[in-house]
Amino acid sequence: MSVENWRKQLEKFTSTLPADLRDNRRLALSAFLSRKKERILSSPHFSGSPSQRARGRREFARIRSKILAKAYGKGKQRFVAQSPKLLLYRNSPDHLRDTLCPKFMSRWIPIEKRIGRKAGAEITLSNFSFARNPKGTLLQIRNIARLAAHRMGVRINFTDSKCDDVAPYVVLAQVMKSLPPVFSGGMINREVASVLESVGLDKMLGVRRLVRDTSPFPIFPFQMVFRAPPGFFGDQEHLLRPQYKEYIADRFCSALDSWLEAKGFELTPNGAQALVVSITEALDNAERHGCPEIDDGLGDWSMGGFARIIHDGSEIHRIECSVAIVSIGSTISSSLQTAGPKVSDLVDGYVSLQKRRFGTDINLARTIAAVQDGITRIEAASQANRGGIGLLTLAEIFADLGDTDQAELQSVFTILSGNSCLRLTTPYRKGLPPPGTTLRKLWFNAANDGNMEPDANHAFKIDEMFAGTILSACFCIDPAYLQRKLAA
Repeated sequence: MSVENWRKQLEKFTSTLPADLRDNRRLALSAFLSRKKERILSSPHFSGSPSQRARGRREFARIRSKILAKAYGKGKQRFVAQSPKLLLYRNSPDHLRDTLCPKFMSRWIPIEKRIGRKAGAEITLSNFSFARNPKGTLLQIRNIARLAAHRMGVRINFTDSKCDDVAPYVVLAQVMKSLPPVFSGGMINREVASVLESVGLDKMLGVRRLVRDTSPFPIFPFQMVFRAPPGFFGDQEHLLRPQYKEYIADRFCSALDSWLEAKGFELTPNGAQALVVSITEALDNAERHGCPEIDDGLGDWSMGGFARIIHDGSEIHRIECSVAIVSIGSTISSSLQTAGPKVSDLVDGYVSLQKRRFGTDINLARTIAAVQDGITRIEAASQANRGGIGLLTLAEIFADLGDTDQAELQSVFTILSGNSCLRLTTPYRKGLPPPGTTLRKLWFNAANDGNMEPDANHAFKIDEMFAGTILSACFCIDPAYLQRKLAA
C-alpha cells in the first residue's frame, strides 16, 4: 500500500477523533498506528508454523508502522504507540472515585501530556482483606487511584498467597472503571488469579494468566452480578415477575447449598427463606440509598463470592467461603437522616450519649445504631414495628454457618460504610435480644449495653471515605465441628 493511501486512511481515522485529539498530529498518529498493528497482528494471511506466523506478523507490523511514521513525520519526531482506549479516555467527576481520593481531579495530568515522560510506577497490595485489614486495604485502593491520576505504566503486584476475602477485589474493580487504563501488568499468585477468574473479576482487573492454576483446592464461585439498570428488561411485564433482586438471592441460596452439599449438609427451609429475605433486603437498600444526582437517585450494587474446599488426604477438612455485597451511593449514616421521627429519636439519643460520654464519632455511632433490629428509614415499617432486621439476620446466618471451635477459623462479617467500620466477629458475632423483647441488639461491648462505649477493636473510624457500603462475610464451614454439634 502506498504512503498516499496510508495518509488517506489516517485522515479518515483522524476525523472520527475528538476535536482536541484531531489537531494533535502526534497523538492521532499513535492511535492510528495502534489500530493498524492490532489488525495486522490478528491477520491469518501468513504461512509457516504458528510461531513463524506470529513473528512474521510482528515484524510486518513493526516495519509498516516505522515506514508510515517516517513518511508522515519526516523522521523528526518520536512516536509512542498508545492504545486508542487510553488516548480517548476523558476524565470526568465520579462519585465513588472522588470520594475515596478527593485530590484526584487536582492531581490529574491529561494523558497526552504524560506520553513521552518517564513511565513506570509500582504499587504492592498485601494483606488485602477487609476481614483482616480494613484500614490498610481501603488505603491501598485509594493509592491506586492517586497513581492513575498522573502516572503511566502502573504495575499492580498482588503479593498475598491466597484470597480469603473477595470484597476488596470487587471494590477495586468498581474504582478502576473510572480510572484511565494506565496499568501494565504486575505479579499475582496463581491461587488468587484462579479465584478472580472463577468469580468473573479477572477482566475487570486486567488479570491475565499464562498458565493454568495447579492448586489442589477447587474453587466454587458465585459469579459477579450487578444491578440491572433502568429499562434493562425492556417491558412492563417484568413488574409482574419476581424481582431481579429476588432472583439473585435465590441464585446465591442455591450456590451456598451446593457448597454445603460437598459434605452432605444443606440449608433448612427456614434458613433458606431467611437468607433470601436478608439478601433481597440488602440489595433493595443498596438501590434505595443512592445519590439524588446520580442515575435518578438509584444506588448501584454488585455481589460475588466463592468457596474453596480444603482437603486433608481424601477427606474434606474445611470449606472456606467469602461473600461480598458492595453498594455505591449514600452511606448508612447519611441515609438514616431521612428516617421517620420514631427512629430518628432513637438514633439521635444514642449518638448524643456516645458523643457526650466517650467522644465517639457521630457517623460511627449512627452506623452502630443502624445495625440494631427495628432501625429502618421507612416510616411505615417503623410504625408497624416491622423491618430493619435484615442486617443482623444476615450476619447471624453466616456466623452459624461458620460456627467452629478453632479460633483461627472464626467468621468475620465486616460492615464498612463511609469512614465507619464494624467487625462482627468473636465475641461480637451475633446480636442478642434484651429481656422482654425479640429485637436483637449488638452494641459491641461486653455488657451489650448501648449506654457503654463500643469496643474500639470492633467499631472504629477509618481515615478514608467510601461512598456507599461494603458487606463482607468471610466464614469457614468446619464439617467435623458441625457434625459434633448436630450429634450433641
